[in-house]
Amino acid sequence: MDAGRTANGFPTDAQAAGGIALLLALVLIVGIRASGGPALAAPLAQTARPIQLLTVATNFNNPIGIDHHAPSQGVVVSVNYPDGRPRNFELVLPTGRHQRFSNLNGFSEEVKIGSIWESDCQAGFTPGELFTGTGDPGVIARISPDGAKVQRAWVRLRGESGLLRGSLFQDRYCVFGGDLIVVTTTGGVWRVRNDGTQTRVANLGAHLEGLTTVPDDVDRYGPWAGKILVGAEEQGRMYAIAADGTMTSYALGLTVEDLDIVPPDASFYGVDFQGRRIVTAGPEQWTDKVGDMVIAEENGQLWDARWDTASSAFILAHLARVAQWEHVTFSTARIITRPPTRTPVPSATPLPTATIPTATPTQTLTPTTTPSPTASPTTTTTPTVTDSPTATDTGTPTLTPTPSVYRIYLSILIDERCVADRKRVDVILVVDTSTSMLASTRDGVRKIDAARVAIAAFLAQLDPAKDRAALVAFDNGAVIAAPLTGDLGAVTAALGAMAHHEGTRLDLGLDAARQALAGQASSPDRIPAVILLTDGRPNRVPTPQGGGRQEDTVLAAAAALKATGARVFTIGFGDDLDAALLSEMATRPSDAFIAPDAAALARIYGAIAEAIPCGGVHWPGSSSLPVRSVDLGIYPVK
Repeated sequence: MDAGRTANGFPTDAQAAGGIALLLALVLIVGIRASGGPALAAPLAQTARPIQLLTVATNFNNPIGIDHHAPSQGVVVSVNYPDGRPRNFELVLPTGRHQRFSNLNGFSEEVKIGSIWESDCQAGFTPGELFTGTGDPGVIARISPDGAKVQRAWVRLRGESGLLRGSLFQDRYCVFGGDLIVVTTTGGVWRVRNDGTQTRVANLGAHLEGLTTVPDDVDRYGPWAGKILVGAEEQGRMYAIAADGTMTSYALGLTVEDLDIVPPDASFYGVDFQGRRIVTAGPEQWTDKVGDMVIAEENGQLWDARWDTASSAFILAHLARVAQWEHVTFSTARIITRPPTRTPVPSATPLPTATIPTATPTQTLTPTTTPSPTASPTTTTTPTVTDSPTATDTGTPTLTPTPSVYRIYLSILIDERCVADRKRVDVILVVDTSTSMLASTRDGVRKIDAARVAIAAFLAQLDPAKDRAALVAFDNGAVIAAPLTGDLGAVTAALGAMAHHEGTRLDLGLDAARQALAGQASSPDRIPAVILLTDGRPNRVPTPQGGGRQEDTVLAAAAALKATGARVFTIGFGDDLDAALLSEMATRPSDAFIAPDAAALARIYGAIAEAIPCGGVHWPGSSSLPVRSVDLGIYPVK
């Protein structure tokens, strides 16, 4: 995820004062007014209710894209990310049965799907046709409704260097002539007609994901009405784009991964990438939300957005949360779901509605539009909302089986001594910089901020005259942000300059740590160690050649690192983790830790700082006291 990108929200005054963080995840009013005058209709009677997600009764290998398939009344899913082999698409039927759709394979990168619905604005397109990217810049593939006929390069967008990893959407609301709308990773916004005629509408110069057109109903959609609406996830912004290229940007405190307008009598379907599953919520859960905008964030949050004409503001309501959204859609399909095997944990009792007044002096209430049909915007006044609440989990139950987890406390007798002339340390600090690290912990602190504080305290415990440290940042790639050095201040400074991107390539983080240690002469008085921090499960990791799991690739990288003689510690930060994988990655199970909050994270780094210099003699958590209760972390009980 990227430098300068906003978090999922900003601390509220209540948080700063140590208030209740759960207040943030309920309902908030974002004070962004459209230009053009007073409210035109009464406010909506109530905010949207949360939804309960069920898991579709089908397993998938690395699913990414999903959309409605009109001929079968099912959904088509793109699978086998990142190389699309042995097949790119699967069709999921109402029975829950899934089968290969088309003989296509080898489309790489994130394959998002734009399908043609039956509508009053098909503009020559056929219901059930699919349009996707191919992994090549600017190339759109066209697939017949039965999957038999494929045009792998139906259209090549002229001069487009970006990939179609964002979205494709056929304008069924008739505000852009029924054209296929396409966005790219370099900010291109395009219209493509049924005959292949192409027009660049705008170039926003940003990685775009999430896309829809919006019906021309000002009362219902305010300043978004009649526009193309797209998400610039890495900027934390949304853009509304008119047919002439005029654009307006909005900062709602959300990092948009996908967008959809709720249709009547349709079920929701979403790809939970980390969970390797498709989740759904039936039409009965959307009756109070028909016509609303649904916004998915990659960090797993799902929101409802609606325009309130009385206050000239968008109202956001938190709907649900999974591990990681990739693509979401609605469909008239009714696909069988897995029956729950556990009693779900009840949602938290709702607290009073939280609102942010729209008339605060710190807000810019009238966004400025910049006409620019072909060039990147030069200056856009973005509505800024200060003190926007950070999204937190409302406790919506998910019904997939998960291992039981417990916190274990043991009273132990400690009688050990570390030699006074302790050994020198070469430590590689490996830090997850995926966008989910911009989310907040249960104690209301952004994960990345908590990590910076804990690591800075860890570095302060090292001896700059003897010890050395390096910093590795990883997300969809990995970089040695600070090479191994005795200048610990330089490593601390590098902590504040880490960029954030999508992806959790644990394998690349481990490989980069091995590279950071390479070339350092072994010495009996110098201990190599690696501390890896992550807040999620591996994703976007290629599977081993010949078959296997993403986890197998990660464990192979961990084995190569441990083979250098480095002691590997792993720390899982948060609630959605693969504790078993973290344990296997570590040198030994006792070198793997789970930190549920910022305070626990600081304690773990402190314990490791004591353990490393003593060459494995010192056990993390011991102290000068003869007996101490030590938090061993949270681990699944098999």
